[in-house]
Amino acid sequence: MPELEDLFEQLREAHSSQLINDNEELSLEEKKEDKGFIKDTKTYNQLKTNINRLSKIEGEVTSSIRQKHSNDLISDIPLEGEKLSKKEAKAQKEETSGSKWFNMPKGDLSDPKNKKDIMIIQQRAVLDPKRHYKKDKWKVSKYFQVGTIVEDKSEFYSARLKNKERQQTLLQEVLHDKESTKYFKKKYSEIQEQKSKVITYKSKKRFRR
Repeated sequence: MPELEDLFEQLREAHSSQLINDNEELSLEEKKEDKGFIKDTKTYNQLKTNINRLSKIEGEVTSSIRQKHSNDLISDIPLEGEKLSKKEAKAQKEETSGSKWFNMPKGDLSDPKNKKDIMIIQQRAVLDPKRHYKKDKWKVSKYFQVGTIVEDKSEFYSARLKNKERQQTLLQEVLHDKESTKYFKKKYSEIQEQKSKVITYKSKKRFRR
C-alpha cells in the first residue's frame, strides 16, 4: 500500500507540474496575442485617423471648387437690390437695338469694308440705269449686320450666283460684274467727253476776247 501511495503521489506531482507548464505556455501565448492585438489596434487607429484626414481634405477641396464655380456663375448676374446707374443703364441699352429688333448689335463703322459697302448702297441709284429709287436722305443706321444671301435650289438659273461671281464684299461684286463695269466705262467716257467740250468752249471764248 505504501508503494501505491508513493506512485499516486508521483503521478499527482507530474500532473500538477504538467498543468503548471501548460498554464505558463498558455499565458505566454496570450501575452504574445495581446501584444499582437495591441499592435493591430495601433495600426488600425492610425489608418482610421489618416482616412478621416483624407475625407476632411477631400471635403474642403470639393467645397472650395463648388464655391469658386458658383462665384463664377453669379459674378455676371447683378445681386438683388443692386441697381445700375442711369448712365450705365443707358449705355447697356444702347449696345443693342432692343428686343423688337432681335437685339441687333451696333455696326462697326470704323471697318473699311463696311464703309465701302455703305457707300455703294448710298450711290445705288447711279449703279443701274434700269432701276430707280426714291430720292430720300438716306442715313446710316447705328445698328446693322452684314450677312450672306443663301439662294434656293430652284433659283439656279434665275438669281443664283456662280462661284466665280461670288466675292467677299459688295464692292468687289459690283466691280467684277461685267454689265456694271461696261456701264461704268460708258458713263465715264461720256463724262470725259463732256468735260473736254466745256474746256474747248472756254478756251475759244478766251481767244475771242
